[in-house]
Amino acid sequence: MDAAAAVLKEADFDALAGQLESLTHNQANFLQPGDVALKLRHTNKDRPVFDQVMEAEPPVDHAGLKHTGSKVVQAHQHVPLPFDAGSAGHEGSAATRHQNRDCE
Repeated sequence: MDAAAAVLKEADFDALAGQLESLTHNQANFLQPGDVALKLRHTNKDRPVFDQVMEAEPPVDHAGLKHTGSKVVQAHQHVPLPFDAGSAGHEGSAATRHQNRDCE
């Protein structure tokens, strides 16, 4: 969901990106200083890697992350999506259907 939200944000579908982000991240008013905003976190050795990639601001610079060679970062970078920023204007894309529905 995080990777899909990043694609939506890059395509200027901020409302849709925000809806997905609300599923993965807690709102700031629920956090104590120093808390990680993620709703779900790894409990094993992958926790720092998962936290870093999930907390990165889109568009995520995967090559610039500390744990760039990890499988978690690679999976985040290569999530197969049914749409991308280049096809966001296509009439059949999910983002465009949502946008068109709001205009009716």
